[in-house]
Amino acid sequence: MTAPLETEIRTERLLLRPLAASDAPAIERLAGDERVARLTARLPHPYPAGAAEDFIAMTLGQARADAGRWFAITRQDEPDALLGVIGLEADDAGTVEIGYWLGVPAWGQGLMSEAVPTVVSFARQWRPGARIAAHTFPENVASQRVLEKAGFRRDGVGVCEAPARDCRTVRNAPLFVFAPDETA
Repeated sequence: MTAPLETEIRTERLLLRPLAASDAPAIERLAGDERVARLTARLPHPYPAGAAEDFIAMTLGQARADAGRWFAITRQDEPDALLGVIGLEADDAGTVEIGYWLGVPAWGQGLMSEAVPTVVSFARQWRPGARIAAHTFPENVASQRVLEKAGFRRDGVGVCEAPARDCRTVRNAPLFVFAPDETA
């Protein structure tokens, strides 16, 4: 299924919408917080000027190539106020990897626990039969809980490429695989 580029997804509280150029200042501000960046593989810290524009351009290119889908996480009643980002990337081996981050002001409100299962449902329609996976840093227990609540199960550990962490790889990175028919 080729999903329309303008796909929007609504949850009880959230509007997940395509990223727009106007999101760049909020991405730079929120992703530039070291507390957010240190738990991600791709968010550099300090966050360089212009990197948000480059990221948005990359996501739009992936969407046009039908290789990825990225969404701004916003509240339905404030669709222009970006809270974080969630996205999917498909590889040639039939795996869709989900990744996400949320700005510190939105932490502790259950927003990512609401966003992840909704985007997983989208992924299952976008890439039927694909394996849906996520890596976390070993110390990112909050993200691991979000994944488990969304129906993922831990499937061992692997290597997580972390280009924003001095191009190092993170060994023993927990690997989570979506397993909706299994109980945790």
